[in-house]
Amino acid sequence: MGRRDKETLIEMIINCILQEQSENAISETVQKPRTTSHYRVKKFKSVETVENKSRSKCYKKLTDADERWTMGEVKIDARVNASKL
Repeated sequence: MGRRDKETLIEMIINCILQEQSENAISETVQKPRTTSHYRVKKFKSVETVENKSRSKCYKKLTDADERWTMGEVKIDARVNASKL
């Protein structure tokens, strides 16, 4: 199994950043739009990495609309059971 194209693209952009090339030169080198290379340059300079961060919290079980509806039902009758909702 070889490297994926995305990984090699990111490595090429990082190498160009470290060589202090301009964003236009980087976009010509990797043959991608300038906005793509600009995003990677900005992220690398601010965070010092280009990898995505993992999510630290669990996903919400209820949507915002469901939460509002539940709160309304509880305000109407505070003794309501979860099974009746």
